Amino acid sequence: ITPQGKVKVLACLNQTNDQADPQSGVTMGTDGYFYGTSNGGDYYGSLWKMSSAGKLKTFGVFGALPNIFTPLAPPVLGLDGSLYGTAEEGGSTGCTYGFGGCGGVYKIKTSGKGYTLLYTFDQTNGANPYDPLLLGTDGNFYGITYYGGTVSGTFKNTGVVFKITPSGKYTALYAFCALANCDDGTNPVGGLTQATDGNFYGTTEYGGTGTGGLRQGVAFKITPAGQLTVLYNFCSVASCTDGSS
Repeated sequence: ITPQGKVKVLACLNQTNDQADPQSGVTMGTDGYFYGTSNGGDYYGSLWKMSSAGKLKTFGVFGALPNIFTPLAPPVLGLDGSLYGTAEEGGSTGCTYGFGGCGGVYKIKTSGKGYTLLYTFDQTNGANPYDPLLLGTDGNFYGITYYGGTVSGTFKNTGVVFKITPSGKYTALYAFCALANCDDGTNPVGGLTQATDGNFYGTTEYGGTGTGGLRQGVAFKITPAGQLTVLYNFCSVASCTDGSS
C-alpha cells in the first residue's frame, strides 16, 4: 500500500501450499525478499518468502512432535544473516492446559536450509509465544510468552519475558504475577521494543491495578537484567476510557 492509500495485491496465499491464515506481518531480509509465516494449510504451519513482485516460495519446516508448529509471528534477522522465530505449539507435551505442546524458538537460513530447533519451552520457564523475537543491541534475542512461568517455585502460567542467545541458551528474565494480586500484569502480548536507554518496553493483556478491580493490563519497562517496572495501569479511569487489554 502506498502512503496515499493505493493498494496492490502481490500474492494470494493458498491452503494447498500451506500458506493459509497468516497472523501477522512480514520481515524484509537483506536479500530484498519478505519473510512471513502462516499457521494454516497442513495445520503445522509454514515459513515462506516473497519477492517484491509477489513470487512465493514455501519452506515446510514445521511438523509433528517433537518439532514445533503453529508459527504466529514472522521471523527476524540475526546478525549472522539467519532468520530466528517463534512457534506457539509443539516441542513438548509438558503443557497441561489444552495446547499441543508449549512451543519454541527456531533458526533457519534465508535459503530455507539449515533449520534448527533452538529451544522448546517447558511450561515452567514460559510457554506459547504469540509474538516475534526482538534482536537486542547485544546481539541476543528477547521475547515474551503468553503463558507459562514460575514465581518462587509456584507455577503461575501468566507469561514471561525471556532472553535467548543465537546458539539457543535460554534465560527467563521475569515471570509475571510476581506481585500480590498480579499488580505487575499478566499475559504479555504485542512483543517488546528496545528504547535508546537500553531497556525493553511492552504491554500485558491483563493484570495491574485498574479501577474497579477490572485489571485490564499494564505498560511496563524491563531492564536487560530482568528488573520490571509498571509504567501505566490501563482502565485506571472510569469506563476504561484510557483503554483496556
